Amino acid sequence: MKILHTADWHVGLKSWRTSKEVDRTEEIVQMLEKMVEFASRERVDLVAIAGDILHEWRNPSARALDIAVEYIVRFSKIAPVVLVLGNHDWKGIATFKKLTRKDITIIDQDEDIKKPRIVDTNRGKVVVYGLPYISGSMGILEGMEKVESALQALMGLFQRDDTPGDFRLMVAHVMMEGMMPPSVEETINVLLKPQYLPTTMNYIALGHVHRFSRILPNPPAYYSGSIIQTDFSEIEDKGFIFYEDGDVKFVKLPHKRVMKLDLSEKKTLREVEEEIERVWDLADYMKVIINEGLAMEIGSLRKIEKVIEVSVASEERKIEIEFEGEKFIELFEEYLKLRMSPERYERAMEIIEKVLEKEKA
Repeated sequence: MKILHTADWHVGLKSWRTSKEVDRTEEIVQMLEKMVEFASRERVDLVAIAGDILHEWRNPSARALDIAVEYIVRFSKIAPVVLVLGNHDWKGIATFKKLTRKDITIIDQDEDIKKPRIVDTNRGKVVVYGLPYISGSMGILEGMEKVESALQALMGLFQRDDTPGDFRLMVAHVMMEGMMPPSVEETINVLLKPQYLPTTMNYIALGHVHRFSRILPNPPAYYSGSIIQTDFSEIEDKGFIFYEDGDVKFVKLPHKRVMKLDLSEKKTLREVEEEIERVWDLADYMKVIINEGLAMEIGSLRKIEKVIEVSVASEERKIEIEFEGEKFIELFEEYLKLRMSPERYERAMEIIEKVLEKEKA
């Protein structure tokens, strides 16, 4: 069995909106094109897409939806596609459900996820077990332990299922325990412990974590990671996974590179500029950290083409705290979505966005 496993495309992503906004759409399209070429060349038997096809979970653009649908369909013309939806795909559900091709299987939060799907491939019948994203806000409403116990029970059902088939595949958009700092995991994520993954699977395709990661060697359970470096925290190589008869290979994509430059020891603007020139060909997007004495030069440095962000060393810890705060805001928005009518939710979002814009100003 040949499987192309990919996730976290984030079509529609615009990075660094508070500094120097960059629309990453064309980069993402180029990487999708590379994967389609690979799938065709290798004659894969199935394409597993483990969620977060889109980036804007509230209001995805028509262009982003068109691109996502186009590439899902193009993959399906090569091999059957199995897609589970992630936390960024909520508002895209209606569009994805219009994909009625028999060679596209979409599993979302509204489906009976206890029932496996049967997908016919060139190499036999694949029994597919899907797990779309489970919102962290469910932990607020129901209690995190209760939600995680239900998830554990679902894994038990998958383990015991005896639906006949030639290959068993699990595709999930989920946070595995141990993949983030404990303080963040416990606050915003429903966690799945690796030991609860069903051992009856031939392969487990995971999405949500942006770095390529092996969770288990047997059965092989992997995160494919995102297909581009979405921000300055993602310095690792990006790509997808090619599973072939038990062999798991990470295939790198020729994505653009990010680089964080700590130049806080440089005393003059010229020294900073010289260091940027020295590494110019090694990155496409740069974040430069300078000392407080050069704070007045931030404007000049931002005019350099590849310099996207400039920060003062003493502000770095504050930025990390603010980033964590954004995660809490996202969780609160999920909570409101579950508790309010669509009309009241939209109004609440308008108010929250106005408050955030005022704070940023």
